[in-house]
Amino acid sequence: MSVVGRVKSSQGTDNVDLAEIFKLRFEGGGHPQAASGTVKLSGFGDAKGVMDDIVDDLIRESDFGEVRVCDFMTSPVLTISEDMVEREVAMVFKRSSVRALPVVDKEGALVGMVTYKEISAAQLRLQNKMNKHPDGEDKGTKVKAWMLERVSVVGMDDTLEEAEKILLESDIGNLPVVDGEKRRVVGMITRTDLLRQHQYYDGLHYNNKAFADKIADRKPMIELRKKLKMYDPEL
Repeated sequence: MSVVGRVKSSQGTDNVDLAEIFKLRFEGGGHPQAASGTVKLSGFGDAKGVMDDIVDDLIRESDFGEVRVCDFMTSPVLTISEDMVEREVAMVFKRSSVRALPVVDKEGALVGMVTYKEISAAQLRLQNKMNKHPDGEDKGTKVKAWMLERVSVVGMDDTLEEAEKILLESDIGNLPVVDGEKRRVVGMITRTDLLRQHQYYDGLHYNNKAFADKIADRKPMIELRKKLKMYDPEL
């Protein structure tokens, strides 16, 4: 079997020397970022063991560290002011095609969250009010009166596991990322972001809409995800 390897230039791969790994395992050669070699197999089943050994070598030589929220969050993130009214918020939703919007004060600190559920309910209340008073003028109600005030958050330096636990064990689909004690909004992570972290897993499945299976029950998969994530930290 011929084995060809390349190192993708990214954080954590500076210490990887493919030429040395392939020389020791296959008497192959090349240079630190690209190398090749050959190995004799008694059957196709042996290939898995060979690749596992290469992976272990790469992980030992790499320095990826633990995956943090800042490594995979969406940033910058669209926010809305606490003084906006229903019509203005609805327009932002329509133009941006997002499913949740963090609400910030004048200093950019997080004060709440609005999803489709809140804006739909607010618009319905406003419409009913206007139907009862067709001759009246109503400019709407500021978002701070009807937004979600209790919002779960994570910090930029929190681990992927910490963020995952909040998203999977709570019935929420969007988690704001804040920086510092002033809770300045710097990003957002979603269930989709978590699924991207699991893209190598054929056996990944969740049994309810909140993805709320116990984290402890998935420990083997989480540990494997950590290992596979190291192959391509830019995913």
